[in-house]
Amino acid sequence: MFELNKKDSFSIILDIKGWQAKYIDVENLPIDFYLKYKDLLFSYKNLGKSKEEVLSFFYKIAEDNRDISEFVYEVVDLIEGYCRPDFRVW
Repeated sequence: MFELNKKDSFSIILDIKGWQAKYIDVENLPIDFYLKYKDLLFSYKNLGKSKEEVLSFFYKIAEDNRDISEFVYEVVDLIEGYCRPDFRVW
């Protein structure tokens, strides 16, 4: 199982809070947000992490940080494949 890495989760939390401060809600997120997280997800996949492991990691971040959970769930949508076909990772 992919263990929640405190350094990675802290970095993701700070980054998403920055996006949230700038864009307020997910309806206004630019494509750069999705490209950034698509690249991050591909890096996890290339490290051999499974879809389920990465989903668990991001769900834990959302659960522990309700104030940014809507933004985290946008990343979860990328993991699940609820996105443009060219953004799918798994």
